[in-house]
Amino acid sequence: MPLMYEDEAMAKGYARHRPALHPLIIAEVRNRLRWHHPVAWALDVGCGSGLSMAPLTALAERCIGLEPAAPMLKWARTIAPGGAFVCAKAEHLPFPERAFDLITAAGSLNYVDVACVLPELARVMKRDGTLIVYDFTHGRSFADSDRLDAWFEAFTARYPRADDGWRPITRESLKNDARGVRLKAFEPFTQTLTYDAASYSDYAMTESNVRQAISNGHPAFQIRNWCEQSLRQVFQGESKAVVFQGYIAYLQIR
Repeated sequence: MPLMYEDEAMAKGYARHRPALHPLIIAEVRNRLRWHHPVAWALDVGCGSGLSMAPLTALAERCIGLEPAAPMLKWARTIAPGGAFVCAKAEHLPFPERAFDLITAAGSLNYVDVACVLPELARVMKRDGTLIVYDFTHGRSFADSDRLDAWFEAFTARYPRADDGWRPITRESLKNDARGVRLKAFEPFTQTLTYDAASYSDYAMTESNVRQAISNGHPAFQIRNWCEQSLRQVFQGESKAVVFQGYIAYLQIR
Protein backbone atom coordinates (compact mmCIF):
# COMPACT_ATOMS: atom_id res chain seq x y z
CA MET A 1 0.00 0.00 0.00
CA PRO A 2 1.46 3.44 -0.88
CA LEU A 3 2.50 5.63 1.99
CA MET A 4 0.08 8.34 3.00
CA TYR A 5 1.30 11.93 3.11
CA GLU A 6 0.72 12.11 6.83
CA ASP A 7 3.14 9.21 7.39
CA GLU A 8 5.92 11.20 5.72
CA ALA A 9 4.89 14.37 7.54
CA MET A 10 4.77 12.57 10.89
CA ALA A 11 8.26 11.15 10.36
CA LYS A 12 9.59 14.63 9.56
CA GLY A 13 7.87 16.04 12.65
CA TYR A 14 9.31 13.32 14.88
CA ALA A 15 12.80 14.01 13.60
CA ARG A 16 12.58 17.75 14.19
CA HIS A 17 10.21 18.35 17.07
CA ARG A 18 9.96 15.43 19.50
CA PRO A 19 11.15 16.23 23.08
CA ALA A 20 14.94 16.22 23.38
CA LEU A 21 14.94 13.87 26.36
CA HIS A 22 16.83 10.89 24.98
CA PRO A 23 20.35 12.31 25.55
CA LEU A 24 19.44 13.10 29.16
CA ILE A 25 18.09 9.60 29.73
CA ILE A 26 21.06 7.87 28.10
CA ALA A 27 23.43 9.98 30.21
CA GLU A 28 21.57 8.77 33.30
CA VAL A 29 21.88 5.17 32.08
CA ARG A 30 25.61 5.60 31.60
CA ASN A 31 26.00 6.98 35.12
CA ARG A 32 23.80 4.26 36.60
CA LEU A 33 25.77 1.47 34.91
CA ARG A 34 29.11 3.21 35.55
CA TRP A 35 30.25 2.57 32.01
CA HIS A 36 33.46 4.48 31.35
CA HIS A 37 34.14 2.82 27.99
CA PRO A 38 31.76 2.00 25.15
CA VAL A 39 30.55 -1.56 24.73
CA ALA A 40 30.94 -3.25 21.36
CA TRP A 41 27.34 -3.53 20.05
CA ALA A 42 24.03 -1.81 20.87
CA LEU A 43 20.55 -2.31 19.43
CA ASP A 44 17.77 0.28 19.62
CA VAL A 45 14.37 -1.40 19.20
CA GLY A 46 11.80 0.92 17.64
CA CYS A 47 14.34 3.62 16.86
CA GLY A 48 11.79 5.80 15.04
CA SER A 49 13.37 8.84 13.42
CA GLY A 50 16.70 8.20 15.17
CA LEU A 51 16.33 10.47 18.21
CA SER A 52 16.70 7.56 20.63
CA MET A 53 19.50 6.08 18.55
CA ALA A 54 21.79 9.10 18.28
CA PRO A 55 22.94 9.28 21.94
CA LEU A 56 23.78 5.55 21.99
CA THR A 57 27.04 6.33 20.25
CA ALA A 58 28.28 7.41 23.70
CA LEU A 59 27.62 3.89 25.01
CA ALA A 60 28.54 1.63 22.10
CA GLU A 61 31.10 1.45 19.32
CA ARG A 62 28.55 0.12 16.82
CA CYS A 63 24.80 0.78 16.93
CA ILE A 64 21.91 -0.74 15.01
CA GLY A 65 18.42 0.76 14.92
CA LEU A 66 15.40 -1.47 14.31
CA GLU A 67 12.19 0.18 13.05
CA PRO A 68 9.14 -1.28 11.25
CA ALA A 69 8.00 2.08 9.76
CA ALA A 70 10.12 2.77 6.68
CA PRO A 71 9.40 6.56 6.52
CA MET A 72 11.01 6.95 9.94
CA LEU A 73 14.27 5.39 8.75
CA LYS A 74 14.67 8.04 6.06
CA TRP A 75 15.14 10.56 8.86
CA ALA A 76 16.97 8.21 11.22
CA ARG A 77 19.88 7.96 8.82
CA THR A 78 20.20 11.76 9.03
CA ILE A 79 19.68 12.11 12.79
CA ALA A 80 22.05 9.23 13.65
CA PRO A 81 24.42 8.97 10.66
CA GLY A 82 26.88 6.76 12.53
CA GLY A 83 24.39 3.93 12.95
CA ALA A 84 23.10 1.11 10.80
CA PHE A 85 19.36 0.55 10.36
CA VAL A 86 17.08 -2.38 9.71
CA CYS A 87 13.39 -2.21 8.76
CA ALA A 88 11.88 -5.11 10.71
CA LYS A 89 9.63 -6.00 13.62
CA ALA A 90 10.80 -6.78 17.14
CA GLU A 91 8.83 -10.05 17.22
CA HIS A 92 11.25 -11.55 14.68
CA LEU A 93 14.71 -10.05 15.10
CA PRO A 94 17.02 -10.67 12.11
CA PHE A 95 20.12 -11.06 14.30
CA PRO A 96 22.13 -14.01 15.63
CA GLU A 97 22.09 -15.14 19.24
CA ARG A 98 24.15 -13.24 21.83
CA ALA A 99 24.97 -10.38 19.45
CA PHE A 100 24.40 -7.28 21.61
CA ASP A 101 25.91 -5.94 24.80
CA LEU A 102 23.17 -3.33 25.18
CA ILE A 103 19.57 -3.17 23.93
CA THR A 104 17.34 -0.14 24.38
CA ALA A 105 13.60 0.25 23.81
CA ALA A 106 12.28 3.80 24.11
CA GLY A 107 8.48 3.74 24.23
CA SER A 108 8.33 0.91 21.69
CA LEU A 109 7.36 -2.09 23.83
CA ASN A 110 3.96 -0.47 24.43
CA TYR A 111 2.95 -1.47 20.90
CA VAL A 112 4.12 -5.09 20.76
CA ASP A 113 3.31 -8.45 22.29
CA VAL A 114 5.74 -8.18 25.20
CA ALA A 115 5.54 -11.89 26.02
CA CYS A 116 6.72 -12.58 22.46
CA VAL A 117 9.30 -9.80 22.13
CA LEU A 118 11.17 -10.19 25.42
CA PRO A 119 12.35 -13.74 24.63
CA GLU A 120 13.61 -12.46 21.27
CA LEU A 121 15.51 -9.65 22.99
CA ALA A 122 16.93 -12.15 25.47
CA ARG A 123 18.01 -14.37 22.56
CA VAL A 124 20.09 -11.67 20.86
CA MET A 125 21.51 -10.17 24.09
CA LYS A 126 24.82 -11.33 25.53
CA ARG A 127 24.71 -13.19 28.83
CA ASP A 128 26.16 -10.18 30.66
CA GLY A 129 24.25 -7.67 28.55
CA THR A 130 21.65 -5.13 29.65
CA LEU A 131 18.19 -4.29 28.33
CA ILE A 132 17.06 -0.71 28.98
CA VAL A 133 13.34 -0.01 28.64
CA TYR A 134 12.29 3.62 29.09
CA ASP A 135 9.51 6.02 28.24
CA PHE A 136 8.11 9.41 29.21
CA THR A 137 4.69 11.01 29.35
CA HIS A 138 3.29 13.81 27.25
CA GLY A 139 4.60 17.20 28.26
CA ARG A 140 1.26 18.62 29.31
CA SER A 141 2.07 20.62 32.44
CA PHE A 142 3.94 23.81 33.24
CA ALA A 143 6.24 23.65 36.22
CA ASP A 144 4.53 26.67 37.80
CA SER A 145 0.86 26.66 36.71
CA ASP A 146 -1.97 24.51 35.35
CA ARG A 147 -2.61 26.58 32.21
CA LEU A 148 -1.05 23.99 29.91
CA ASP A 149 -2.99 21.12 31.57
CA ALA A 150 -6.26 22.83 30.65
CA TRP A 151 -5.07 23.39 27.08
CA PHE A 152 -3.98 19.77 26.67
CA GLU A 153 -7.38 18.53 27.83
CA ALA A 154 -9.05 20.74 25.21
CA PHE A 155 -6.55 19.55 22.59
CA THR A 156 -7.27 15.86 23.19
CA ALA A 157 -11.02 16.48 23.41
CA ARG A 158 -10.96 18.27 20.07
CA TYR A 159 -8.67 15.67 18.46
CA PRO A 160 -9.21 12.36 20.33
CA ARG A 161 -6.59 9.68 20.31
CA ALA A 162 -7.53 6.48 18.48
CA ASP A 163 -7.05 3.02 19.91
CA ASP A 164 -3.67 2.26 18.35
CA GLY A 165 -2.86 -0.80 20.44
CA TRP A 166 -0.88 1.08 23.09
CA ARG A 167 -0.47 -0.83 26.35
CA PRO A 168 1.10 0.51 29.56
CA ILE A 169 4.50 -0.72 30.69
CA THR A 170 4.88 -0.70 34.48
CA ARG A 171 7.18 -2.10 37.12
CA GLU A 172 4.59 -4.84 37.75
CA SER A 173 4.13 -5.71 34.09
CA LEU A 174 7.88 -6.04 33.57
CA LYS A 175 8.07 -8.33 36.58
CA ASN A 176 5.08 -10.44 35.60
CA ASP A 177 5.40 -10.54 31.81
CA ALA A 178 9.16 -10.88 31.52
CA ARG A 179 10.27 -13.94 29.57
CA GLY A 180 13.97 -14.71 29.49
CA VAL A 181 14.92 -11.53 31.35
CA ARG A 182 14.52 -10.27 34.91
CA LEU A 183 13.92 -6.77 36.19
CA LYS A 184 16.90 -5.39 38.11
CA ALA A 185 15.72 -1.82 38.72
CA PHE A 186 12.83 0.48 37.82
CA GLU A 187 13.55 4.17 38.36
CA PRO A 188 11.07 7.04 37.81
CA PHE A 189 12.34 10.43 36.68
CA THR A 190 11.13 13.99 36.11
CA GLN A 191 12.68 16.33 33.54
CA THR A 192 11.74 19.76 32.23
CA LEU A 193 12.28 21.25 28.79
CA THR A 194 11.76 24.88 27.81
CA TYR A 195 9.20 25.75 25.13
CA ASP A 196 7.51 28.83 23.74
CA ALA A 197 4.14 28.80 21.96
CA ALA A 198 5.66 28.13 18.52
CA SER A 199 7.96 25.29 19.55
CA TYR A 200 5.27 23.65 21.67
CA SER A 201 2.88 23.82 18.73
CA ASP A 202 5.50 22.01 16.62
CA TYR A 203 5.72 19.34 19.31
CA ALA A 204 1.92 19.01 19.63
CA MET A 205 1.67 18.34 15.89
CA THR A 206 3.75 15.17 16.36
CA GLU A 207 1.22 13.60 18.74
CA SER A 208 -0.62 10.51 17.52
CA ASN A 209 -4.05 12.09 17.95
CA VAL A 210 -3.06 14.66 15.31
CA ARG A 211 -2.20 11.88 12.88
CA GLN A 212 -5.57 10.30 13.64
CA ALA A 213 -7.36 13.62 13.06
CA ILE A 214 -5.65 14.04 9.69
CA SER A 215 -6.65 10.49 8.74
CA ASN A 216 -10.23 11.42 9.65
CA GLY A 217 -10.23 14.33 7.23
CA HIS A 218 -9.07 17.28 9.37
CA PRO A 219 -6.59 19.33 7.31
CA ALA A 220 -3.20 19.57 8.98
CA PHE A 221 -3.02 23.34 8.47
CA GLN A 222 -6.30 23.82 10.35
CA ILE A 223 -5.05 21.75 13.28
CA ARG A 224 -1.82 23.74 13.35
CA ASN A 225 -3.67 27.06 13.18
CA TRP A 226 -5.84 26.08 16.15
CA CYS A 227 -2.80 24.99 18.15
CA GLU A 228 -0.81 28.11 17.39
CA GLN A 229 -3.63 30.54 18.15
CA SER A 230 -4.76 28.85 21.37
CA LEU A 231 -1.21 28.31 22.63
CA ARG A 232 -0.39 32.02 22.32
CA GLN A 233 -2.91 32.65 25.10
CA VAL A 234 -1.42 29.83 27.19
CA PHE A 235 2.23 30.88 26.89
CA GLN A 236 1.47 34.64 26.96
CA GLY A 237 4.62 35.51 25.04
CA GLU A 238 6.91 33.68 27.47
CA SER A 239 9.14 30.63 27.37
CA LYS A 240 8.01 28.11 29.96
CA ALA A 241 9.40 24.98 31.61
CA VAL A 242 7.28 21.97 30.61
CA VAL A 243 7.34 18.89 32.83
CA PHE A 244 7.90 15.35 31.53
CA GLN A 245 7.76 12.30 33.75
CA GLY A 246 8.94 8.82 32.93
CA TYR A 247 10.81 5.72 33.97
CA ILE A 248 13.99 3.78 33.18
CA ALA A 249 13.91 0.00 33.66
CA TYR A 250 17.04 -2.16 33.73
CA LEU A 251 16.71 -5.85 32.81
CA GLN A 252 19.22 -8.67 32.42
CA ILE A 253 19.24 -12.30 31.27
CA ARG A 254 17.70 -14.68 33.77
